[in-house]
Amino acid sequence: MLMVSKTTALFVLTMLGILLSSASQAVDFEDAKAAVVKVYVTSVEPDYYEPWSLMNPRNSTGSGVIIDSNRVLTNAHVVADERYIQVSKHGEAKKYRANVMFVSHAADLALLEVEDQSFFDNVDPLALGQLPKAQEQVIVLGYPVGGKSLSVTQGVLSRIEHISYVHSGRTFLAGQIDAAINSGNSGGPVIQDNKIVGIVMQEIPGADNLGYMVPPVMIEQFLTDVGDGQFDGIPELGIVSQPVENPGMKTYLGLAADKDGILVKRVFPRLDKLVEVLPGDIITAVDGYPIAEDQTIEFREGERTRWSYLVDTQQMGGAVELSLLRDGQPVQVEVPLFESANDHRLVPLQQYDVLPQYHIVGGIVFTPLTVNLMQRWGSDWRQGAPVSFLHSLNKIAKFSGEERVVALRVLSGDVNTGYHDYSRRLVQSVNGERFDNFAEFVTLLNNNQQPYLSLVDENEFELVIDVQQSEQELPRLLQRFNVPAPSFVNPK
Repeated sequence: MLMVSKTTALFVLTMLGILLSSASQAVDFEDAKAAVVKVYVTSVEPDYYEPWSLMNPRNSTGSGVIIDSNRVLTNAHVVADERYIQVSKHGEAKKYRANVMFVSHAADLALLEVEDQSFFDNVDPLALGQLPKAQEQVIVLGYPVGGKSLSVTQGVLSRIEHISYVHSGRTFLAGQIDAAINSGNSGGPVIQDNKIVGIVMQEIPGADNLGYMVPPVMIEQFLTDVGDGQFDGIPELGIVSQPVENPGMKTYLGLAADKDGILVKRVFPRLDKLVEVLPGDIITAVDGYPIAEDQTIEFREGERTRWSYLVDTQQMGGAVELSLLRDGQPVQVEVPLFESANDHRLVPLQQYDVLPQYHIVGGIVFTPLTVNLMQRWGSDWRQGAPVSFLHSLNKIAKFSGEERVVALRVLSGDVNTGYHDYSRRLVQSVNGERFDNFAEFVTLLNNNQQPYLSLVDENEFELVIDVQQSEQELPRLLQRFNVPAPSFVNPK
């Protein structure tokens, strides 16, 4: 009879357990692979310098993952400005027609629906998991360019931090991963324990095998938002603040040396009458989380990130509680959250899935000032765009919907002789009347009863247009420059 020591038996049982666990994980992992899809997109971007035109169509691919309720989760940038979408499953050649249900360009997330529900047969959707700890292992699934089969790479979550999302320019929490990520991986899931712990978002240019993922907390914010069938977006607190770190500044403000916080410099319009936060207040905590001198909070034990995390993860219409110091006295206030990033910007952030507005009178093309327009000055547009445009870039609107209007270019004709080189100016008034946005500007033009239009720009240069001549010449100008319509305006 073979005798086995207790130590040997324990070792055998331990190894058997590991093998059984590994086999179980392998089976589960095959189920996870079945939920990963390839996304085929034809997209067309509008041309903001010729706002009646579209750029050449572009075909691209990305990745996605099947989640509950027969939905496909992917990146917003994968389907931005889309005209036609198809999806295919792992190991299958057939492509299925898909459509965008909801999209958050801010968080770079999108939900797709597939027209033929048989696409979801024999596939178990993946559930959303928790953000792993730094240095924990994760698996990245997707369809990078250069091959048709599913790619599986492994790495670790190397860092958790706030970064600027390339697609939107907004700053949110993200996870840095060192698994191989390439073009086409975008929208694919990052997996741990067969749950989604991130959506691949962007690679880091010039860095080997480093990229970023949208973390579960931002995914959950998006999915909760659209749960009622309506997309509301990510709220902002609506203040301008600065850190209180310098010892002399702390003394100047009456803040104890062992106290930290951020100094409120400005409260955005619409909020100043509704929110009990004042310039000069020092915010010391948000929802009970103390703000450190570097503007961070401890969101998990031993892990810190920007205090705005506590607002980013809320829903529009919710609220946060602020702990303030006002004139040295503690104050508690509840702040409602009903503003998004573009609600208070004079120049809206980059927009997708929308057509640019324009209006032509006297052969002069007018359009709102947008980041999209400035990006027509190339990748280094912050250096090349007109100075007056850049000066408006970070200004706060006095109210929601305020815009700047640009005299963009001239369609040369007899009516605008002497103005043929006129372009890229900010218009201030129409016949001496100011306006608040592009729709009001167009209304002033259309309601004009005078024989001439007088338009004054930011340099006080005056354009005078003969209204009757403009109306007579307009059809010829549109035909000459291949413009299909004289105007496209979204009323405010």
